[in-house]
Amino acid sequence: MSKPPDLIQLGAFPSTPPQFEIDPVCKMRVLPETAAAKFDYQGKTYYFCNPRCRDRFQANPESFLSLSIPKAEDSDSIYVCPMHPEVRQMGPGTCPKCGMALEPEIARIDEGPNPELLDMTRRFWLASIVSLPVLYLGMAGRMPALQFLLASIAVVYAGLPLLKRGWDSVVNRSLNMFTLIGIGVGTAYVYSSVALLASGHLPVYFEAASVITALVCSDRCWNCGRARGPAAP
Repeated sequence: MSKPPDLIQLGAFPSTPPQFEIDPVCKMRVLPETAAAKFDYQGKTYYFCNPRCRDRFQANPESFLSLSIPKAEDSDSIYVCPMHPEVRQMGPGTCPKCGMALEPEIARIDEGPNPELLDMTRRFWLASIVSLPVLYLGMAGRMPALQFLLASIAVVYAGLPLLKRGWDSVVNRSLNMFTLIGIGVGTAYVYSSVALLASGHLPVYFEAASVITALVCSDRCWNCGRARGPAAP
């Protein structure tokens, strides 16, 4: 009789959680062991999620370390994309290539509320509130007309910025995650609307469109809050 193979003893789980560093350019959390780039400045090592963030920091470290008080109006400031530094414009906006929110070229303390975070927070709560009954009715297969009305609020109103970014990615021929979000949410919503209006007996998927919209709005809130601080004091 052959001898059974020896069991492999797994190592113990680490007793302390991983220690993240903050990318000083885009404010993303980075593990030093897996950081895409790093740079030593004045005796301290800074870690970056992308070599482009490292290059921006290396060109002018003090602009990201010595934060200044912003002016009352940001419309005259230059904003750039953390992932695509060649994308530059006057005032805030979104990157036409990846859909990320543009950040000020010169880092500074933002004393006022973050407009994008405030807007996405409202949209998240609205989408979440209307998605709960849509999810229940969808799982029960009841009242598709009411599902359509509630899902329209979540998808067409709360999810409008997400759909716009997805459409912009197609127009600019730079597909990104918002392209996938737009295709998924749009397909579920449009098909379900046509199925409801055409026969009323075909299966509908309004709950999928509503819940995905709420989850993506939640993700945008988290990213905005992480990058630029809380919405309000």
